[in-house]
Amino acid sequence: MSTHNIFRLSVLILVVVGSILYALFKKAEGVALVTSQKQAELALLELQKWGTFLIGLQTGSIGVMGFLFEKVATSPKQGVVSSVNESIANLAANSPQALSSWLYTSGVFALIFFGASILVATWLLGAIPSLMIRTKEIDSVENDVFHMSLFKMQRWPEVGPMTGLQYILFSCGLIMFSIFVYMRVPSSG
Repeated sequence: MSTHNIFRLSVLILVVVGSILYALFKKAEGVALVTSQKQAELALLELQKWGTFLIGLQTGSIGVMGFLFEKVATSPKQGVVSSVNESIANLAANSPQALSSWLYTSGVFALIFFGASILVATWLLGAIPSLMIRTKEIDSVENDVFHMSLFKMQRWPEVGPMTGLQYILFSCGLIMFSIFVYMRVPSSG
């Protein structure tokens, strides 16, 4: 593997890790809204429904990938990093191996993004009871769910940036899953 490819992969990893850390430590922007306890609880219930729906959808997508995946792999000594570099090189050279190489790479990245999104969604779902308990009975800015920290024992991360991270990871996984399905399913023409 060339140093140029290692450099590109390192930059990609730094950007992804930096984005995740930014979402974890970032304060929710904007002004907290005065929210009643009932409104806060309704928002949390909707967040719970959406998180559960996303987890089910992503789990189903992972199952479809398992069904569609046909030994589109590499030799046992080759790992994900070298496969990604091979995919980029094959696509640039319009090589016949480009299809299977890019198919493998898009499948791996879809699994990574979906898996990370499922972990974030699970973390958010696990925080909902703590968030519900901390809502005040009076109308207060402290009831604005997206400005609350996930758990009382820690001041970070807040719900708003974590939901944003969940959606970003899901969207990236969906894009890679779409590429995987598009390249895997033969055209009818």
